[in-house]
Amino acid sequence: MRILHLSSEASWRGGEQQIAYLVSQLTDLGVDPLVACKPASEFEAYCAKMAWKNFPLGMKNSVDFSSAIKLKRLCQSLSIDLIHAHSSHGHGTAFLAYLLKNNTPVILTRRVDFKVSRGWVSRCKYTFPKLKKVVCVSDAIRNIVNSATRRDELSTTIYDSINHEKFKPHIGGSFLRSEYNLSPSTTLIGNTSALTL
Repeated sequence: MRILHLSSEASWRGGEQQIAYLVSQLTDLGVDPLVACKPASEFEAYCAKMAWKNFPLGMKNSVDFSSAIKLKRLCQSLSIDLIHAHSSHGHGTAFLAYLLKNNTPVILTRRVDFKVSRGWVSRCKYTFPKLKKVVCVSDAIRNIVNSATRRDELSTTIYDSINHEKFKPHIGGSFLRSEYNLSPSTTLIGNTSALTL
């Protein structure tokens, strides 16, 4: 199977890390790593470092017809079986490519917990026939998608993950206690991301 992952962000945040984990795992399973990403982005540099095939795709916004034309051509020239959009701009680009007669199926990973717009374009983006699944990273996000689409079968929840090996050896909280002048018995709780359940 040939999957083309769309990464539209210039910087590296949690979504890009999740794409990296996914593409790495798929590569280990024998799936060719194919990524279309913003030129001069941190993800493009990461693809080069990992020797993943990557293709420049601007995805300046959700109505970037130039990127949609390029995406359609990429799908044809690379015989892509599935587009995996990892952001709103990627989703919009895949939708526009569909309007330009690209017949490649699409899945979307949705990581944000704000409501889906009720506008005509958003309704079309979530109902076009080639959108086969919306992967939500929490049940809260899935509920938001379901309330907008009224198609519960379109969405599924797959939680994001982390590579536990990346964070070994375990580092205690002594440096935080020292920096903030806290006693050794003070319980520390940390959050490095926005979470929904």
